[in-house]
Amino acid sequence: MKVLAKLLVITFLAVGSQPLLAREVNSLEALVSVKKVEQGRVQLAYYGKSPENINVQIINEKDKQVFRENIKSKRGIKATYNISELPFGTYVFKVQVASEVITHRVIHEAPEYPGNVVLQAAAIGENKVKMMILGPGYKDFKLRVYDENNRLIYQELVKQSNNFGKVLNLKGSKVNSVKLVLSDRKEILQRQTIAL
Repeated sequence: MKVLAKLLVITFLAVGSQPLLAREVNSLEALVSVKKVEQGRVQLAYYGKSPENINVQIINEKDKQVFRENIKSKRGIKATYNISELPFGTYVFKVQVASEVITHRVIHEAPEYPGNVVLQAAAIGENKVKMMILGPGYKDFKLRVYDENNRLIYQELVKQSNNFGKVLNLKGSKVNSVKLVLSDRKEILQRQTIAL
């Protein structure tokens, strides 16, 4: 999944001159912090004092690993993960140091926009994408579809004020993934990347 290459987005810090925090505890639970910092971003921190190898996994609701990395740390880490392009749902952050494992559940839910508008899309085979815009109270939204090179390959003005669905047939386009962008007259409201 190409999205996973972008999953680790904000600086990964292996602090050089000063330890992040010196805690006199041995429990991994006390040394690891996982918290949502904003919509679609989760911050993980490890406050260990000695050199460690830290294994981080992100697991979806189907118990499938969607991301994994090994981090070498001398004095702790701080890393922020962007899960905004993953499907909405509950994710488990599994952190392993030596033989100890700790897990944290993070709920990735749709942001609330005026009218609670939500864009959902999924590949349904043969270069087709089924998409829906859900939620009452919207109108005059623009849907744009870009290929992996950010070239616009489709656009449509959605004037309905109730749920809207469509199957996009991209057979003539040679693409491996598409990005759907939903916007109003002022700003982009939602983006979603779909692997074909």
